[in-house]
Amino acid sequence: IAFIGQELPSSVHTLLLSATVTPDLDHITSLFLHNATTIDCSEDAAQNGDGQLQQFYLRCSHADKFLVMYALFKLNRIPGRSLIFVNSVDRGFRLKLFLEQFGVSSGVLNCELPLDSRWHCIQAFNRGLFDILIATDDPKLMLGHATPQGKGEPSGEGGGCSSAA
Repeated sequence: IAFIGQELPSSVHTLLLSATVTPDLDHITSLFLHNATTIDCSEDAAQNGDGQLQQFYLRCSHADKFLVMYALFKLNRIPGRSLIFVNSVDRGFRLKLFLEQFGVSSGVLNCELPLDSRWHCIQAFNRGLFDILIATDDPKLMLGHATPQGKGEPSGEGGGCSSAA
C-alpha cells in the first residue's frame, strides 16, 4: 500500500471515507491524501460547525418543486454556492432553463457529457462563473443496467457545460 501511495501523483484527486477515525486511518491518510480536509458529519458537528457546508432537504409536491427552487434562490434563502441533485438529465435541464428565466445562473453536470466537458463544468463552478450546479446520476447505473458505451448508445459528444452567465 505504501508503494501505491508514493507512486500516485499529487494531481490525483483522492477521497477517503470512513465512519470512524483511527490511528490506522491517519497513516493511510498520510500515504494517499495531499492537503487533506476532514468533514465531520455527525449531529454535534453540524450544530457546532461554522456553517460552511450544509445540507437541505424539503419534501414538496412534484408540481411545486420548481416554484420552491425559484423562491429559495431568488430570495437568497440558500447562501453561497449550491449543488443540486436531480434524478434525470431532462429534469436537470428543465430546472436550469426555469431558473434562467428569472436571472438565476446555473450549470448542468450530467453523465451524457464527455469527460472534458464535465471537467470544464466543474472548473467553471469552482471559478465562480455560476453559483448553482445541477447534477444528475447515470440512470442506467442507478438501476444496475449499465452497458459499455459503443453498443448503440449515444456518446454524448458535442455537449458542454450548460451554464448561464
